[in-house]
Amino acid sequence: MLPDDPLASTLIPEHDRFWCQNPVESIIKFPAAIAFSTKYSLLFICDKKKSTVFMANLHNPVCVVPIAGRKEGISCPLGVVVRQHYIIVLNSGSTLPLKVIDRSSTLNKSRVLLQLDVEVDATQQPSEDSNSTRVKVYDVSLWTNSGTINLGHLVSLTANPSLQTLGIEDDSILYVLSFDKKRVFKLSNFTLNAELKEFTAKVELFFQYTNGQPLCLFDGDEGLSVGIHNRGIQRLSCVDQSVQTEDIVRKNPSITSVITCTDEKLVFTDAHDHTLNFFDKDRVTKSLGDTQGIRDGFSATFNSPSSLTLKRTCPCVTSTTKL
Repeated sequence: MLPDDPLASTLIPEHDRFWCQNPVESIIKFPAAIAFSTKYSLLFICDKKKSTVFMANLHNPVCVVPIAGRKEGISCPLGVVVRQHYIIVLNSGSTLPLKVIDRSSTLNKSRVLLQLDVEVDATQQPSEDSNSTRVKVYDVSLWTNSGTINLGHLVSLTANPSLQTLGIEDDSILYVLSFDKKRVFKLSNFTLNAELKEFTAKVELFFQYTNGQPLCLFDGDEGLSVGIHNRGIQRLSCVDQSVQTEDIVRKNPSITSVITCTDEKLVFTDAHDHTLNFFDKDRVTKSLGDTQGIRDGFSATFNSPSSLTLKRTCPCVTSTTKL
C-alpha cells in the first residue's frame, strides 16, 4: 500500500557513481527504462544516450556494471523486461528491434556484486576488466501466421506481470507499441533456435489507433494500459475476441511518459509537467513535482521523469540524470 504522503529518495546516489569499484563507463547518462530482477536486489537500466544496458546492485554502496552495449548490437534501448536469467530489450530503430540477453553467465558475478561470497576491497583500484560482465546476446526474429507486418518505430515494451516468474519459453507474452504506425503488437511463442543462435517469436496486431498519439504501454492486472498524448490513459481489454477501450484518466496528463500500477492506485509520470502522479478511481490524489529539478524528500522534484517500475509496492522512477 502506498502512503498518503510519499517520501522520495535516490536509488543510486551521486557519490556512488564515482565509487572506486564503478568504472568510468558505468556512469549513467540517460536512463530510459528500468526493471528489477526477480531475484536479489538487482536493477537493470537501459541508457539511451550511451546505448548500454547496465546492471546495478542496490546495496550500499551501489555497484553498477555495463553488461551489453554497442559491441553486442545495442543501439537505442527504450524498454526492458526481466525473465529469470533472460533480459529482453527493446532496441528501437534497429532492423531486428528486440534483443535477448542471456545473463546466466553473470550469475556468479551478481553474487560478487551482492557481496554474498566475496568481500569487495573498496580501497583497491579495479583492473580494466574487473567490472566487465560477458553475456550472450540474441536477436529475435519475428514471424506471423500470414504475410508480413510493418512494425514501424517501436517505442515501448511491456509484459504480463502474472508471467514474470516464468522462463522466456513458457508462454511469455509481450506487447510493443509502434509510435508512427499507432499500433500495439502482441508477441508470443518465444523459442530459442540454437543453430541460428537467435530467438523466434510470433507477432500479431493487437490494436490499431485511429485517433490520438499513443506514447507508452503498461500491462496491469486489469488489462493493457496505453498513455495517449493530450488525451490521458486508456485500458485495452479483450472481450469476445475483440479489443475494447476504456478511459481511465481523461485529458490528464498533457504528456504521459510511462504508466504503472499498484494494488490500489495507478501511478503515472508526466514528462511535460515534470510530475509523478497517484491516481485513485477517478481523480489524482497526490502529485509530486510541478517544477523542473532534482530533489528528494516529501516535496520531491523531477527532471523529465520517464520510466516507471515497481519494487514490491514502491514505484521507482527515472529522471534524465538520476534514478
